[in-house]
Amino acid sequence: MEQLLNEWLTSMKDAIKPATCVSYEGLVRPHLAPALDGIAVLEMRLQHLQQFKLEKLSSALSTRTVRYCLQVLRMALNEACKRDLVPRNVAMLVDYPRVEHNEIRPTLQRKRSGFYKLVRAIVTRRSFRRRWPWDCGKARLSASSGRRSTSSMGQCWCARRCSA
Repeated sequence: MEQLLNEWLTSMKDAIKPATCVSYEGLVRPHLAPALDGIAVLEMRLQHLQQFKLEKLSSALSTRTVRYCLQVLRMALNEACKRDLVPRNVAMLVDYPRVEHNEIRPTLQRKRSGFYKLVRAIVTRRSFRRRWPWDCGKARLSASSGRRSTSSMGQCWCARRCSA
């Protein structure tokens, strides 16, 4: 299985972007190849992949990484099917683990006030004012409200002539 994965990686290098290739290698070399090394390609069964999935989920890997590993394995086995190396793609039968989305929580008031004090200290420093001449009321509003500066600055092009 390791040989198939390595051959697939080398064949894909010309067809995909370098960053994608590095990402695939980062999954194949440390996770897929060692875990599936003792299994022959033609002997690959759903049970092997289920066991791989459970082992990786019980380790420190996130569900997103395990899901990505299974997707990469599916792509490699698809290529093997096209070349008639395997009769079917067993990875198509594996149920992917669900990725849990964490709810975004707003920061607490005490954390925000500490951030505001830090921003106020930075903004009042003379070196900051020389570098950022747009330090007017609208800039302070964006820092204190947590909004992007462009959202709350609006049409402020004043360079300290703003009455805001």
